[in-house]
Amino acid sequence: YTSFARGTSDMYIINRRGGGRIRVATGLQLNTSATFSPVSNDIAFVGSINGNPDIYVIKDDGSNRRRLTTSPTIESTPEWSPNGRQISFTSGRSGSPQIYVMDAEGTNVRRISFDGDWNDDATWSPDGEQIAYTSRVKGHFQIRVANLVTNESRILAGEGSNEQPTWSPDGKWIAFQSNRSGKWQVYRMRIEG
Repeated sequence: YTSFARGTSDMYIINRRGGGRIRVATGLQLNTSATFSPVSNDIAFVGSINGNPDIYVIKDDGSNRRRLTTSPTIESTPEWSPNGRQISFTSGRSGSPQIYVMDAEGTNVRRISFDGDWNDDATWSPDGEQIAYTSRVKGHFQIRVANLVTNESRILAGEGSNEQPTWSPDGKWIAFQSNRSGKWQVYRMRIEG
């Protein structure tokens, strides 16, 4: 997690019981959006040396820091694929925030989102074949699912604004936040919508 307790954005690791807090020294000015690899002790995160946020990977002991993106635009919200071989992220390199996927080494970068004028909050399905994300469509945010095998995407039906999807462990449900009732609440729906 990120803490500003020392006046800077520092990354920390803490155990499940709330103890054993360790500061991960990255040597960067910005340290946020940390996410553990599902298969190793690597942490993907958003970091910055000169004020421009990029995606980095570092070992949980602070060693072997690697910069994966070098775009002059903001890169954010990294998320590991279930097998740890790829990382999705949001980038403004095309002019508006869009979802991209790259290999865990920072190679083979490809754009995933092409519909909607603002896309963010990508999350992988448990089988690694789909990515759900928040997509702005006609001024409202909706949940969109992109199939990485067929390269097709679709909006899951919904009223109001719907944001920040997450998959159930069996891949049959998506939980998300929505203001469809007039206040923000958590909902779930089948992957078919």
